[in-house]
Amino acid sequence: MLTTPSVLSAQPAPPVRRVSFRPPIGPGRLIAFEGVDGAGKSTSIALAAEILGAAGVPFEQVDLLSPECRRLPYFRLHADDPVGTSAGSGDQPSLGIVCLADRLAHLRTRYHEVVRRGTWLLVDRYVYTPLAEGVALGSDPDDLRALTSLAGMFPRPDAAFFPLAPADLVIERIRSRPKDRHKVLDPAFYRNALNAFAAYSEHGWTALDSTRGTDAVRDELRAVIGPLMSSTRV
Repeated sequence: MLTTPSVLSAQPAPPVRRVSFRPPIGPGRLIAFEGVDGAGKSTSIALAAEILGAAGVPFEQVDLLSPECRRLPYFRLHADDPVGTSAGSGDQPSLGIVCLADRLAHLRTRYHEVVRRGTWLLVDRYVYTPLAEGVALGSDPDDLRALTSLAGMFPRPDAAFFPLAPADLVIERIRSRPKDRHKVLDPAFYRNALNAFAAYSEHGWTALDSTRGTDAVRDELRAVIGPLMSSTRV
């Protein structure tokens, strides 16, 4: 795994636009977890599952992105080196459209009915990852506007959590994973992406400081999930 000098533009980041979601599905709840690798997303999902399991709430942990989409050559190139690929032959907005469409198809054809039966979904990445990556890479504002419009085809999540941590800690966590040793890490990309996720969390969602430890994160999750468990939506 490599850490490269940043090749990102020093220009100001594109604007972070609010997503105009469609109405929630219900009566089950859809809980989204968004963030960069190493920010604490998997731990947050596990803690949310622990809370729901202890309360006897039926739930599924879901990754909406299909294996077929993950195997696309340009997806693999982007996943391993988002900055280098976008600076070369890749195009992040195009990939973002593909990934959003793949997630939407998976959600509509399988999981809408699951939520309508009352099961909760804990979704590992929903719509904000392509948007935050576009902001981090300095994508054209018109392209980001198109991505934001496409994200609006998704139902509004009942809650969304954005685990955050300093970029250097995120990179250290990624470096510690043997499976990610081949990845090329650009510190500026991670700083920009974390800033974008923090900005998106201000649109009515919850930022989680993953440096505070699991007990603090669990308490923050419970503060949001608890009222949803005690309310009913038909």
